Amino acid sequence: MSRADDDTPLANVADPELPFMTVTQASRIRSLVRTAFAENGREVTVFGDHVRDDRGGVFGLWNIAAACGSDPGGEQAWPRVVEEAHVRGLLAAAGRDIFAGLTGAEVRARTYARLYPAAEVSPDLFGYATEVMPGLLELLAFDLPDTVTMMRETDVERFGGPVALREAGLANLRAVPIGETERVTTDDGASFDLVTGQSVYTASLALILPDMLTRLDDAEPRPYGVLACVPAHGQLAVHVIRDMSVLPSLKLMARFAANLYDSGVGPLSPSVYWWRDGTWEAISRPGLDGEVRIVLSEHLRRLLDRLAG
Repeated sequence: MSRADDDTPLANVADPELPFMTVTQASRIRSLVRTAFAENGREVTVFGDHVRDDRGGVFGLWNIAAACGSDPGGEQAWPRVVEEAHVRGLLAAAGRDIFAGLTGAEVRARTYARLYPAAEVSPDLFGYATEVMPGLLELLAFDLPDTVTMMRETDVERFGGPVALREAGLANLRAVPIGETERVTTDDGASFDLVTGQSVYTASLALILPDMLTRLDDAEPRPYGVLACVPAHGQLAVHVIRDMSVLPSLKLMARFAANLYDSGVGPLSPSVYWWRDGTWEAISRPGLDGEVRIVLSEHLRRLLDRLAG
């Protein structure tokens, strides 16, 4: 992945989430969108390529930014483009029944399984959600051209229930492109594979981890499991445990997860997880002093002892 030098002016640096704009331009778009939502009576939390409201609605910024960038009026026209052409339309869509006229098959075709921070989810509205990793829930997202909406309990029951929709959501997730891949290594033998993408579902590929690893050309048996972290929605890092390189790799991933969680867009979790046979265990977390803590269960300790001979 290319990264700009620290002394490069932000006006000349491509924004990581809206790469057809500079960092300065993208920041202005986000500010305009937040203001426009507030003026229309809706408070939102702004992330790199989307905003999220307190009702679970997620509104993408890509189309808004593209419309601003192509408007012949230039940056002076951006407030009007954001307010009139997009935010009002998004809010109007949010106020109607987005499922009106859709068949069950049409809803399933646009439903995706997605990771979501447990702290941001109301159990009253999303009672079907399950905690698949400590601190992270699996929810069902309904994908629209301009936004992604988390499906509430009533929506899920309306279109077949959580089992049928989850099956469709995982199938659709398997069709999501994995984006760019990079092998991150250090001199002490640490390594992990990093997947990055523009899709809001990139990190959620962890929900289909064996399938995702096969797509990364790593189809060998994984009897010791996999280290994985999902610091933000656009990043997924994995290390298949095969030998004692797991220890420096764990330390490297723990620092990576904590740092990107603090500075990334759409944060999910600062932890590294150990996946084995479909279960997830958190094995790192940031401490109150800013240091990263590694916490190994007795089961994982015994496994490492076997690897060490």
